[in-house]
Amino acid sequence: MSCSQKYVTRFQASILFIPLDGFLLDLLIPVAANDVAFSTHAVLLTAFTLFQIAIYDRGNQKVSKICIAIVSVAWLAAAVFVFIALPSHSWLLLVSCFNTLQVVMTTIKYIPQVSIFFDLLFIVQHYVLYPAKKTALSPDPDTVSQEPFLKSSECPDKERF
Repeated sequence: MSCSQKYVTRFQASILFIPLDGFLLDLLIPVAANDVAFSTHAVLLTAFTLFQIAIYDRGNQKVSKICIAIVSVAWLAAAVFVFIALPSHSWLLLVSCFNTLQVVMTTIKYIPQVSIFFDLLFIVQHYVLYPAKKTALSPDPDTVSQEPFLKSSECPDKERF
């Protein structure tokens, strides 16, 4: 199950059902019921997809070590957040920490797409927008050109002595 989907669901559900006393008395609830329903729906579909991944044969495909490391760090961070918030009942702090973890996971998820975008941008610039100018080659390789390599910018029509 995607960590970010679980965190979104927890965040939206906790904000939706937070008691409206004290500092939240005059404020609007920033999450509607359909937001919670959408997040819950996403988590259930992700769980179903993971169930299918678990039961069907994957052949020789394996999860990469980098992926295992990222998921392990995310779960470790989530456990630390829970153990910090549990004694003091700081649920809004816990939800905020989960939100931060969600942003980090989303950033990691989209980094390959950004990299591909910049590669494509470079290719378009290099080959389409600013291609290298083609130089005319002399038909005879032994012929030496009489044109100077650099032209003077001060006197373009006069020869310098």
